[in-house]
Amino acid sequence: MIAASATADARVPINTTVGADVVETLAAVRGANLLPDDGRSGVCATGASPQPVAFRSDRIVLRTASKDAAALVALVAAGATLADPGWSAAPTDVRFVAPGGSAAGPPIVPVAVVSLATPAVRSEQVLGLVRALRGLGVVASPDYALAPSGGPLGMWPFGAPDPTDEPRPAARRARIGAGVTIALFDTGVPAAAEGTAPANLDELSDLDKPDHDGNRIVDLPYGGHTLAVASVIDTLAPGARVVAYRILDENVATDVTATERISEAMQEYELPDERWPDIILAPFGTPACDGLPPLGLQMIAETVAAQGRSLIVASAGNRSTDRPFYPAAFDGVLAVGSLDLTTDRDGSAWTSPDRAGPRSAFSNHGRWVDAWAGGEQLVTEHLTGLAFSDVGPVLQGRAVVSGTSFAAPVVAALLAEGVALTGRSAAWVWRRLLRPTGLACPASGGGVAVALTSMRAPFVAPPRHGRTSPC
Repeated sequence: MIAASATADARVPINTTVGADVVETLAAVRGANLLPDDGRSGVCATGASPQPVAFRSDRIVLRTASKDAAALVALVAAGATLADPGWSAAPTDVRFVAPGGSAAGPPIVPVAVVSLATPAVRSEQVLGLVRALRGLGVVASPDYALAPSGGPLGMWPFGAPDPTDEPRPAARRARIGAGVTIALFDTGVPAAAEGTAPANLDELSDLDKPDHDGNRIVDLPYGGHTLAVASVIDTLAPGARVVAYRILDENVATDVTATERISEAMQEYELPDERWPDIILAPFGTPACDGLPPLGLQMIAETVAAQGRSLIVASAGNRSTDRPFYPAAFDGVLAVGSLDLTTDRDGSAWTSPDRAGPRSAFSNHGRWVDAWAGGEQLVTEHLTGLAFSDVGPVLQGRAVVSGTSFAAPVVAALLAEGVALTGRSAAWVWRRLLRPTGLACPASGGGVAVALTSMRAPFVAPPRHGRTSPC
């Protein structure tokens, strides 16, 4: 963060229901080294609104100024003794991760841990170890699993995207966003044979393979996510350059894998002929156990804010809750929730003459959400020749998508337009141009609506005076 309504077809977002089937599916999809917790056990306290989380069973994350690996391993061993006898730390896997340039505060330290006493590690053991370390004065957290804004399961709010023959809206003027770079950290770009890439995606983007076994079924629920996100930017700011980075280690994205990839990319931008991206787009995240936010993403948020050269724009999540979703909820990050603009008088999912719309039923909300934009029923480029299940329809390069993952790139595109027009930073554009023209969304618990009034508008038009926002 920088400082309820019906959906279009009245379907109930599937992410509003949390149950054992969700975490069981998560465990099956993500592998044996991830521990799911449905938030109901009381082990991972999540308040009145249970939110499933998942984290690695064999790795925790520390954040400390110490560079002595042996001393850190000794601390972990001491914490393990307090929490649950039978833990061991693997010193060979202690490494220090920090972004390029002058990092804000200490780096993160991923530490491998092994349970010697029990064949199957339980979630309460990992959390016990983390809390014991905090009791010793060491800042620690689980290595949370991440996924596109429904995370950690990574499902779209209404299930798999629907194929469509409807074309994308005509792109705005080709020069909009020219000279602006957006670094998109997500799932990666499929090869041309498996997806239709928007023209704005840079050839340096990381590749992904959504169908490893060749059965023409997408391996994971979030396949093609990067294509759809980049497609939103291409529609609204076709002149902007989008470089997509893959934050997954094989098929799993965690706090550590995302932090390592973001840090590597930021170090590349430190080269003499490069400059930092104007906008860092993070359409992914996770809830967290109370008081234990993901330390890697927190370090990235602090570093970017301290540098002042980029602005992180992140999706608020599709959990229908006001509980914080990270990295969106970190200070210095622009958190974006979703509005349903199909209910407005122009009927467009992209535009809003009234500059607002009701909050999407699936969207997270709360004071930590800064901005709201259309995130329902958007036509985007997508996968080609693949289906999301053996009984599902086959996508042919275009799909209708919904989620805060697609509201976030709307705001990123409008920021890119403002940066290109003014030559100022994205943070300046937000404070001086985008936010002042929006309508407050008090019913949503925070933020302002920044939806486009017209696809042809050179920038965001001011709201009507005296209008009460329906957000």
